[in-house]
Amino acid sequence: MPPGWDGVETTARIWEVDPGLQVVICTAYSDYDWVDLANKLGRTDRLLILKKPFDSIEARQMACALTEKWKLARQASWKLEKLEGMVRERTVELRREIAEHKQAEEEKSKLEERLRQGQKMEAIGTLASGIAHDFNNLLTGILGYSSMLKLLAQPGDDVLEAAEAIGRAATRAAEFTKQILGFARRGKLQNTPVDVHHVIGDVAGILGRTIDKKIGIALSLHAESPVVTGDPSQLQQVVMNLAVNARDAMPTGGEIIFATEAVDLDEEYCRDHPHASPGRYLLVSVTDTGTGIPEEVRHRVFEPFFTTKGPGEGTGMGLAMAYGIVKNHDGFIEVYSEVGRGTTVKVYLPLCGEAIARDEGPRLAAPIPGGGRILVVDDEEVVREVVERMLGCLGYEVACVHNGREAADHYGKHGPDIDLVILDMTMPVMDGGECFRALKGLDPEVKALLSTGHALNGTAQRLLDEGMLGFVQKPYVLAQLSEAVARALGRG
Repeated sequence: MPPGWDGVETTARIWEVDPGLQVVICTAYSDYDWVDLANKLGRTDRLLILKKPFDSIEARQMACALTEKWKLARQASWKLEKLEGMVRERTVELRREIAEHKQAEEEKSKLEERLRQGQKMEAIGTLASGIAHDFNNLLTGILGYSSMLKLLAQPGDDVLEAAEAIGRAATRAAEFTKQILGFARRGKLQNTPVDVHHVIGDVAGILGRTIDKKIGIALSLHAESPVVTGDPSQLQQVVMNLAVNARDAMPTGGEIIFATEAVDLDEEYCRDHPHASPGRYLLVSVTDTGTGIPEEVRHRVFEPFFTTKGPGEGTGMGLAMAYGIVKNHDGFIEVYSEVGRGTTVKVYLPLCGEAIARDEGPRLAAPIPGGGRILVVDDEEVVREVVERMLGCLGYEVACVHNGREAADHYGKHGPDIDLVILDMTMPVMDGGECFRALKGLDPEVKALLSTGHALNGTAQRLLDEGMLGFVQKPYVLAQLSEAVARALGRG
């Protein structure tokens, strides 16, 4: 061998630079046996030992074979690299698809849970609405008779004292049925522009005079035009309920923060919040620095009668009522809470944008006497009886029937003598709407007053739009009934 590296050493050095290169060692010596070569170069198909002397044709054949083998090896290497690249890309795609599928499944699960919760709330609301309607009919009798007793009793009589106690108890019961109707989302008593800043100011003023001085109240009202369309008393009830909940969450003190701002909800936001619709909203936030709501019960906070408070400390209707009222005002409500850090309840209400003057509140009035003939249409006997007696006390002549078909028959016979029809909305045989249309068919100028245990909802509003002269919400007392009747007859 010449001085320097021998063929074996040279091959080892070359493979350090290009491991894939094929090498032919031509030698007349036999300094290495196969074991030595394997130890120095490893077992490989890239090395060929050609003993001298050799035939040139044999060398060419070997060269051709090795060249073809090299080409095939290179092609196989390229294809393998390409395949490995495709596998890597597909692996990344699969991981992304798996992550997207997992996210989609989680979103689907959340939507299904929201749907189940919504269906449950709707079913409970329907049941609650029916119960509240029946209670309002019964309370109409109780409040009606107690108001007549107060009118007839002499000052200082035991009867007067008893009547006042009955009236107070029935009024508290009526307030509770209002809460149930609020949760059930069965309509608004009014549908007018409401300045929510005025509402928050009123609630903050009441709280400032009544709650523990260890609880501070802060206002951060940034909405330029905080006007929504709805019922002022119901919206005030929402804010008050949220504030009371915030107060109760801070037994050792803290801060209640009322905030407003105008927000625009786009399609992307609404895709993540299926209960929302695109548009411009007034966002009302009520935040406390209290105990927070545990995550495991957070999804139940809007259920009626569910409460985390101790026995006797809450009815579980506050948030349920707020939920129902907000829904009925075409809005939605969300809760964000962290145990030990506090809770924020966010109420979204569609903006009206109309500036309004401040409402000074309802006035109180004594019963208004009158005269004329009135037809009372109601399927509840107790309501017919008490309304007949109350109207009689006021000076009216009264006829009563218990469904819409009887009302149409009676009006067909005595229509010219009837000055006003007081019409219940929910009745068997023929409901209030069908009856009113039947009466209009007999007399297009018929005067009718709507009376129902439900609140003013879409059906009732349509009847008013069709020509009914007013709406009186059950339960009512003598003064409220007299005012509604006098107004319908053009005397109030």
